[in-house]
Amino acid sequence: MTTHFIDTTDATFENDVLRSTLPVLLDFWAPWCAPCKAMAPMLERIATQYEGKLRIVKYNIDQSSDSRARFNLRGVPTLIAYRAGKELGRQAGVSASGLKLLLDALLSGPETHVDPGTRTFGNDPARKARCVARIREAIADGRLDGKQEGDGDSLPSTIASGQMPDGDRLDALGLPPAIDALYNHLYEMLSDSPDGTQFAADFLNAVPVGVDLSAIARDYLLWILNDLLDRTPLEDEATPLLAKLIQLHRLESNSDAIPPAQWEALLARIKEKLNTVDGHSAVILTTISPVARPASSIPPAAFFPLIQTAVSLAVIHVASTWWTEEEAEVFDSTNRSMAPFMKSLGPRPEETEALAEYERKKQQFIDDAWAKAYSICPTLEKQRQLRLDAIVKTGHNTRTSHAQYLLGRVAEV
Repeated sequence: MTTHFIDTTDATFENDVLRSTLPVLLDFWAPWCAPCKAMAPMLERIATQYEGKLRIVKYNIDQSSDSRARFNLRGVPTLIAYRAGKELGRQAGVSASGLKLLLDALLSGPETHVDPGTRTFGNDPARKARCVARIREAIADGRLDGKQEGDGDSLPSTIASGQMPDGDRLDALGLPPAIDALYNHLYEMLSDSPDGTQFAADFLNAVPVGVDLSAIARDYLLWILNDLLDRTPLEDEATPLLAKLIQLHRLESNSDAIPPAQWEALLARIKEKLNTVDGHSAVILTTISPVARPASSIPPAAFFPLIQTAVSLAVIHVASTWWTEEEAEVFDSTNRSMAPFMKSLGPRPEETEALAEYERKKQQFIDDAWAKAYSICPTLEKQRQLRLDAIVKTGHNTRTSHAQYLLGRVAEV
């Protein structure tokens, strides 16, 4: 373990995290978690870059059987930002845009206030020209091609502003926090194709000089909530609560004052229902609970799971009409057979030889299972690949639609 990180335990957690005099980025990880290992180089760079300004503390969830419930973790890796013992925000999964939000919260200072009325590019056309030029330069030299492993320093808004490693900005973009976060996140989600690079350039070009974009985050929130409602079956137990949430946000967008008690009552109903449902209903309710509040108080990171849930709902029924009953049954039974085998393999080992044997056994089982399925149902192999291709295409098209909405809405201002 690098000396830049601190390994904490249940016994030392209070001293390492809650009583730390420096802001803390707490990394929940596990030895068997491949994404956790992928995130390690990003955390290493951050620890070096911000040495003396924050501390990175790592918590191995395998050390405690109740860690997931105690810290309300949905999975690993999960990063939580703490200052003075209080949680400022969290990010699940490997996301440079989410990581940037946590760093901004940790390093901005406890009294920082972002004025939602800040004018784009400081009302200065020359500043916009410099910011756009930096994006074009980054595209030309490959820093925005989506292939490099990066952290917050390789995201469009950071590059465009000319932000230095010590956090100083040469040219603030003047974007509200949620719009800045969405600019980065949508680029990141599309960065596996040329669409990501194109979006990074097109968005900044579309932002007018000297305007207030604070209303766009609220409009986008209503757009994505309605998209979720359209994709959720009427009989789903999450549907009435999602519809009520849309109603409150729509009233608020029309300048109606929503009493705090109404937001609190809706959030209580969402949490109560979460205790009785699972599957897609639970995913939707978990996703919308952070936005059951006035739009002005919604943290930017709350938009990320909304996008992910919209994408997952879009692909869940992709190409279902391609399956015959026989193909569907063979496909489902093959997938079901995977779970007990994966469980029998146990935790993913760290040792090189043991890990190689683990991966060999896993891949051999998967190959054998699908070979058996293809022998039972000869049409399955082609249909499975067609379905997988359609899922990838649908997911990408859904993410692109979010980028297109944001671009179109910005251009209307």
